[in-house]
Amino acid sequence: GDATYFDPGLGSCGWDNKSTDMIAAISYQVMDPKNPGNPNLNPLCGKQILCTREGKNPTVIKVVDRCPVCVAGDLDLSPAAYAALGGTIAEGRFRIQCSWL
Repeated sequence: GDATYFDPGLGSCGWDNKSTDMIAAISYQVMDPKNPGNPNLNPLCGKQILCTREGKNPTVIKVVDRCPVCVAGDLDLSPAAYAALGGTIAEGRFRIQCSWL
């Protein structure tokens, strides 16, 4: 999928996050079907994902939010997670490979 970045705050999981946290918002296409009615109780909240960029920069990222414009496989990352995967602000978007831990 594609990696983009956002300025985190209070996410759909009910946690307040900072730009320095290693976190992601995942696609609504993945998040919404698991929603038990209260998004704070979504079983995907807190799950970890291992991502790489072209097989480099392995980075563990925690799910804390849903991305309403992402398609399945895309992640909207905190600036810290985006940078850990080698992203630059000027770049804005790049391809990643991810798997659930």
